Amino acid sequence: MLDHARPVRLVALCLLVFLVGIGVQAESQGQPALTNPGFELGEGFPGWTIFSGTPDLFELSTDALSGRYSLRITDPSDEQAVGLRSEHVPVEPGGTYAATVWIRTESGTAQLYLEFWDAAGTRIDVVFDGASGSTWRTIRLERQAPAEAVTATVLLYGHRANRGTLYFDDVELVRTDTSSALDPAVRLSREVLTPRTPEWTERPDPRVRLAEGFDIQLHSHPRLFVTKEDLANFPERVAAGPNPFGVDLRQMVSDLTASAHGERLRDRFTLTYYGGHTVTYPLPPVQPAPMPNPPGYVAGPYPYWTAMAGHLRGRLQTLAGAYLFTGEPAFAEAARRDLLALSDWEVWSDPTYPCGGATCLDTGYLVEGVAFAYDALYDFLDEDERERIRTALVEKGLRPLYADTANKIDHNIHMVRTAALGLGALLLLGEEPGMEAYLSRAYENFLWYLDQRIDTGQTEGMLYTSVSLEHIAKFADALERVTGDRSLFDHPYIKDVLPYWVLYGQGPRASGLVNFSDSYLESYFYVTMLAIGRVNDLPQANWYIAQAGGGGALARLLYLDPAARVAPPPSEWPTSKVFADIGWAFLRSGWGANDALLAFQSSGSRMGHNHFDQNHFVLNVAGEWLIKDNGYQDYNPGPKNDMTNGTLGHNAVLVSGRGQTAKGGGRLVASFLSEAVDYVAGDAAAAYAGTDLVGWVRHVLFVKPSQVLLVDEYVLRHDEVQLAWLVHPNGQVTAGDRPLQVGFSGVLEQFDIRRGSAGVTTRLLWPAGQKARFLETPGAEEYGPYLQFEPEAAGGRLVVATLLDLYTTDRLRLFSGDYDVTALPVVQDGGRSPLRTQDGILYRAAEPGDRLVLEFSVPAGDTYELTVAFATSQTYGAVQLELDGKPLGPVIDTYSPRFGETGPIALGTAELEAGNHTLGLRIVEGNPDSRGHFVLLQALRVVPAGTAASLLGAPADWHELSSGRRVAPVDFDGRRLRLTTAQDAGRDLIWVALAPFDEVPAETGGLATDAVVAWAFVDPLERVRGYAMAAGRHLQVDGKTYVASTVEINAALTERSSGRWLLEIEAAEEGSVSLYIPADTFTVKAQDGFELSHTGSGPLRLEVAPGKLRAEVVAGAG
Repeated sequence: MLDHARPVRLVALCLLVFLVGIGVQAESQGQPALTNPGFELGEGFPGWTIFSGTPDLFELSTDALSGRYSLRITDPSDEQAVGLRSEHVPVEPGGTYAATVWIRTESGTAQLYLEFWDAAGTRIDVVFDGASGSTWRTIRLERQAPAEAVTATVLLYGHRANRGTLYFDDVELVRTDTSSALDPAVRLSREVLTPRTPEWTERPDPRVRLAEGFDIQLHSHPRLFVTKEDLANFPERVAAGPNPFGVDLRQMVSDLTASAHGERLRDRFTLTYYGGHTVTYPLPPVQPAPMPNPPGYVAGPYPYWTAMAGHLRGRLQTLAGAYLFTGEPAFAEAARRDLLALSDWEVWSDPTYPCGGATCLDTGYLVEGVAFAYDALYDFLDEDERERIRTALVEKGLRPLYADTANKIDHNIHMVRTAALGLGALLLLGEEPGMEAYLSRAYENFLWYLDQRIDTGQTEGMLYTSVSLEHIAKFADALERVTGDRSLFDHPYIKDVLPYWVLYGQGPRASGLVNFSDSYLESYFYVTMLAIGRVNDLPQANWYIAQAGGGGALARLLYLDPAARVAPPPSEWPTSKVFADIGWAFLRSGWGANDALLAFQSSGSRMGHNHFDQNHFVLNVAGEWLIKDNGYQDYNPGPKNDMTNGTLGHNAVLVSGRGQTAKGGGRLVASFLSEAVDYVAGDAAAAYAGTDLVGWVRHVLFVKPSQVLLVDEYVLRHDEVQLAWLVHPNGQVTAGDRPLQVGFSGVLEQFDIRRGSAGVTTRLLWPAGQKARFLETPGAEEYGPYLQFEPEAAGGRLVVATLLDLYTTDRLRLFSGDYDVTALPVVQDGGRSPLRTQDGILYRAAEPGDRLVLEFSVPAGDTYELTVAFATSQTYGAVQLELDGKPLGPVIDTYSPRFGETGPIALGTAELEAGNHTLGLRIVEGNPDSRGHFVLLQALRVVPAGTAASLLGAPADWHELSSGRRVAPVDFDGRRLRLTTAQDAGRDLIWVALAPFDEVPAETGGLATDAVVAWAFVDPLERVRGYAMAAGRHLQVDGKTYVASTVEINAALTERSSGRWLLEIEAAEEGSVSLYIPADTFTVKAQDGFELSHTGSGPLRLEVAPGKLRAEVVAGAG
């Protein structure tokens, strides 16, 4: 944690970083090759044929990436596809082939297809992806040729409902599973600790289950999410009071009932779409007619039905769920009307929106809602109504879903389809023919999807992985309930990967999951983690839910297990974790409220929701995301897309003004995690294809608990390349104790980012004199300003070193009479659990009418002045405050294009009796430009009238650091950086070497090693108390050998307390290791039961096997 000292003060830290040469892989030249890949052979497009569209839609353009020409496709209609297909080229069955194209768009979406054909000329396999943007970027597809494949083609395409102007250039189709050489000019000296993905051998085999079939064990209804027995036992659960998650089920029933009453009385609902455009839908629901796109939206046809179907699903579940838990017929009647109305629709998917088939997200949502309500209302409906609903469910939902799930597709939409198919099949199993086939299809597709998560290295990020997994978890939970089968929970991704990805990726204070790719700062995986906690007995999964809350009233009633075990991560868990296959690393200082999380990404994933953001990182301190990701991308081409999807919106590098051109161009090339220091490195050179950046390796060294060293190595084609590395702050930026103003341009050696009670001081260590700019992107100001640094390269190589010094402060008690709003009891939240953050209490409302009610007390009856303060943001809405149920003050609109604060808002006076009172926050219609209805209450002051007090603290209210290191002067001697940092009464010395060398002159007091990274902790008496190295064989400090090994290893010795150390060794092969322990007599106790006693002054000698050794070393006789 950042707010406590180490158990033993380690006053001197010597750190040596050896930066290896950068490996740059040459472009593969494997056959096959396309004719005319750059469209340089003139009119008629030799080597290409028109797939769809008229010849006048295809023309050569001088707006080319390279050469003289590119292909321009004008797609004027949203009813006709256009496409140009390459000639057929021979392929070898089983070979892996990659298709690549450079695209840019003035409007619309450009797509690339990689197609495989058999000897009869039938297309037997296809994969595709699309992109849009005003600057040139790549689409890359990779696929193994099927066993029957003879040829392959690529298709440059604009889909049927797309309209726009599309440019294509430099098309390539190559085989990728042949050997390729490294560029000898910039050869990688060695692969440093390339993280290895486990070879998962034990996984469920779908063929076994599908051969045996599924036996129905529960014939009655409800059966999917709850049973009659569960409902009979529910009063006992309510009477037991708050459950292990701290949730009062009685309050959940009240919240659900309130929501259901609101839904029952509605005769319409309104949704807000792109750019504030609103659409009102009638109730009971009527199938919508086609609608034009929202104003300004040009990225293809707008998917109105997705949000509409999602809303109807939620409405049906609310009404039917309230009927289940209360028995109120009025709720069932309202749900019945909706069910019968939906049964009369012609289709359950927007006929104007292309989704690769007859179904899409809207189909899945409608099937889920109808299935839930049918299951809950089964005894309420008569047989004619049940038959009518079943027929619609099969004909409009399950049958087309079965057709569209025949091919396995690694995408969240496909998992929503599959879950709807599976839940519908479980609902009607034993009642309708063909359900066994539907159920088997869902089961097989889900196991295949889970296999992809551990076999491919591809990820859609937290949000869309959660979309898939939440549907898998609901299906798996229902499958167990109806058939008794729980084999999906035995998959290694569910048991050994996913829960730890979620736990380690959650920000301190439950401040949201890391939002790489399209994602928001939310705590996803509600049903998934609860199911894993229950079935796989992982109490930390339940702890995640207890910390994060969420789920809504109905989900809490359905899924919170009254017998659940809730426990935080135990002390023996490492604080950091690397997920090498997807290129993500989570480096944590601990699991406490004031700890830090640095998340780093260098990934080969190139899925549709990924961004151009390799070697990108974010930083959270004490629950505050100080260095941020801009989150979910804006799909409309233009500056907002550049600031969300493009490199410009990430903490990465621009090369002569250009960002990354290829998705998935990163890879983790090093990692070593220890108790005291974590180290990872990523190579993102392949993400900059076609630019003047030849190589870029970013080294990240986290010296726990409070310092992060970033060292960037660049190799450039020539000295004229202009590099600009970016930092996106999320808080107040100051330099020299003064706020930094947008438009600043000049030399900046140090700056601070502060938010809430957390901060980070950033020191630009090397090179000196970097030009800095503080900029906003016109047209995307809502994402806030960012810092851009422009170091100068010399000789085609450049090293940039930056130190981040993390700290926490205690916000002063501002005055007597204020309340800690994060501690106020919640009386009502409408099933939308508020998030208690360092800035206040965040109510994540979904629509006008949602209400959060808090309770506060006053000591005596009197006339009181009431004052509040809110945060502002582009996703925040308007709120009407209510005191004891009555309106208080005017409507407060908390929308703003950028994050900020309203400042104190005086609400006037009120006569209050001694005791408890309520403050209600009722959401009302607000600014149409707002993206949501969230509100964040920062402060509440209730003081006797006439009491003078200031509500919000000024900068002077910040305490000095209570812990952590503060960096003092920095020296650079031409080869090393010397950092002097103050801690308590001592000093830390950090040495950073910028090139590998074997011996350090004695006068430096440094290290000598062949390792890539090495460090040593030295006490005030200059005794080495701990050390570590990564990928090395020997380590010396001041001429004394501390590690000597016959094989390359990672090794760390960390002092935990006086006379106790943690020893960590990783080896890839057998070898002999000698280590110096700072004690003559000690005992080594390994976790696997191995124990060794040592007496004498010589080193500890061990024979190591491939794998990891983690042991406790205790001074004295065992």
